[in-house]
Amino acid sequence: MKIDIFDTTLRDGFQQEGISPSVKDKLEIAKLLDNLGVSFIEGGWPGASPKEVEFFKKAKSELNLANAKLVSFGSTRKLSLSADKDPQVQALLQRRSRNKFKNIRCCNFYKSRMFCIL
Repeated sequence: MKIDIFDTTLRDGFQQEGISPSVKDKLEIAKLLDNLGVSFIEGGWPGASPKEVEFFKKAKSELNLANAKLVSFGSTRKLSLSADKDPQVQALLQRRSRNKFKNIRCCNFYKSRMFCIL
């Protein structure tokens, strides 16, 4: 039986105050996770900041992952915008990856978020 590991270190792991890895750090950590045999590495939100834009640009040309697939993270469109006008949705689409993770609010009753691979 194969077990796929989905690692969120490059996004969730750096949300603590005072932790801000460089693009180089994120690329090196992705290589280490790949060497560990992780199946999916969540790289962050494409377009969320200049650092994220740079990370995904460099990852495309500099990361040669043997085991893992680099995954983009994102959410559904903002309520006030159509999907074609929402910059986060557009950044995900421009990433042109087979592996994207969407952050979806499933209903008002259950306020937590669920994830699904597109």
